[in-house]
Amino acid sequence: MLGRDRVLEKSIQADKLKKKKEQELVYNPDAGLFSRERKENIGTVSKINWFIVSMLIISPLIISIISAIHIYEFFQIGNSPLLAGVLAGAFEFLTMSALVAIWEFQILTKATRVFLWLMMLLLVFLMIAGNVYSTWLHLDVTQVERISSLLNWNMGDSVSRVVAVFQGAILPITSLGFIKILVNYIIKRKGN
Repeated sequence: MLGRDRVLEKSIQADKLKKKKEQELVYNPDAGLFSRERKENIGTVSKINWFIVSMLIISPLIISIISAIHIYEFFQIGNSPLLAGVLAGAFEFLTMSALVAIWEFQILTKATRVFLWLMMLLLVFLMIAGNVYSTWLHLDVTQVERISSLLNWNMGDSVSRVVAVFQGAILPITSLGFIKILVNYIIKRKGN
């Protein structure tokens, strides 16, 4: 009889504790729980999330398209126009994929992560070279002279190289930076 009473008492205590927890449910970002009063706000929260995700992805996509056009001109040095276009798109996609893989797949071995980092650095260097080359091809001489006089640089043709490096190198770095922010945001929201 005593054994039955203990089991019954534990069952009653468990039910009371469960009911108490159900009544105390408040939004907990770590557990993803909502109280009854806040259930109607779930749709609003997801809309804000998709708004943030779309805002974080628009800039890298635009920059990646521009960068792919720049790299297309770089790849035309040694390839046909069709192959240059395919390579430009593939390199942009590969760089983003490598970055996402580094942050998303934490279970990878150290050697695989090192390989991914090396591949991404190589791809970023190639993207920077392609962007700098294309920017240098399309520089306006009068604008470069204005920048030279504005900054009081008397370096001759080197000013155009410096301007090309600044303009060309910023594109892939900015794009990958925003992709990193987006991946971190998505990972954090998945954890919640």
